[in-house]
Amino acid sequence: MIYQSIPHRRHTEDGAEYIGYDILGQEAGREPLLVEDVTEDGRFAEALCQALNREGVEPVHVFDMIFDFLSDEAWKN
Repeated sequence: MIYQSIPHRRHTEDGAEYIGYDILGQEAGREPLLVEDVTEDGRFAEALCQALNREGVEPVHVFDMIFDFLSDEAWKN
């Protein structure tokens, strides 16, 4: 499965606009995986996709990897 980040224009509940990044996983012959609005940080989304691709993460483990990345203190600085 190949993962990529996809930017989308979104709106908060109060109508403020922002760019949110989805993670899309695709592979021939398999159902695509779309995780919407993972982050507002494009650099974070790209690093996440690089890690997913480098490690060959199966779809069943994508949410664990996203959680691990979001929990990483280094990305909060």
